[in-house]
Amino acid sequence: NSSIGLGYDIKDDVSGVDIDEYFVRNNLATGRNSIVMFRDHMSIGDVVCVFNDAESIKAVGIITSEYFFDANQHHSQRRRVRWIDTTVRKILKLNGGKKMMTPAIHRLPNMKMNELLGLLGKGNSNHDQDKKAYVLIIDEFNRGNLSKIFGELITLIEGDKREGNDNELSIRLPYSGDNFSLPSNLYIIATMNTADRSIAILDFALRRRFTFKHIGPDASLVRQDVGGIPLRQIFSSINSKIELLLGRDYMIGHSIFMNIDSVEALKTAWAEQIIPLLTEYFFDDLRRLRVIIPSFVEEISNSELNGLVTGRKLFRLADGTESDFIERITKLATV
Repeated sequence: NSSIGLGYDIKDDVSGVDIDEYFVRNNLATGRNSIVMFRDHMSIGDVVCVFNDAESIKAVGIITSEYFFDANQHHSQRRRVRWIDTTVRKILKLNGGKKMMTPAIHRLPNMKMNELLGLLGKGNSNHDQDKKAYVLIIDEFNRGNLSKIFGELITLIEGDKREGNDNELSIRLPYSGDNFSLPSNLYIIATMNTADRSIAILDFALRRRFTFKHIGPDASLVRQDVGGIPLRQIFSSINSKIELLLGRDYMIGHSIFMNIDSVEALKTAWAEQIIPLLTEYFFDDLRRLRVIIPSFVEEISNSELNGLVTGRKLFRLADGTESDFIERITKLATV
């Protein structure tokens, strides 16, 4: 049946009728408020829940017509409805913990539409099969104020606290007053730059809510060679040494090398990105940097120092022509 109805011994079409006068004339004692709400206050597009007991409903529909009278129905005061759910569902929690009253029709002021729609998705196998995955990506996660990013949601992101799981939890939002929970089809992906020690270290409470996957440099994304220079091999050789000396978190990402498509582009990236990054890693300690790029760090001879420094070796970054650069950079593939 695609309609709902009211009775209360009202056997007539009361469209446009003064309800108070009608009840007095027909000596009717009950149902006045219900028929007024049904006829005058409900609107097309309103959502209606069908009472099952004080704590549950057995159907949910959307009003699709104005009030009309049907003498062939036992409850002759009617409105057409498009049913969207016909499952018995507990709504005591959604209704603010309040049990429903017994009058034939009344408002549910404590229920929120988004919460009701969320309830309708549970226990519906077709809905579960068709449920799409949604992804929230937070870049440079540990650069943010984590307490402000998640706030009270920190507990809700745990897998077993999501909607439909055994330990499902919800919170009441402070401004809207809505109950809020996280659906099981929401995935949170966060990126972290673990080499930057000046940013926040994640505490264990947050760590246990995520799984961690190391995403290292991918040499396959770097060109095999550029102008006869074995670029990919150089990239891998430098990173192998950095991993041994500093750790894998400091390896150079492939994004810098991916855009290198010529010798000129390599010279620019080397001078403006790679060398500044490496010197920062080693705090301008060229002795240690020489282990990573030996052909680009040269020892300053005693004759150049003119005896100003004795007892220790000094180094500098090598300079020269383009052919010098090509020769030095090529050596890094084998050193």
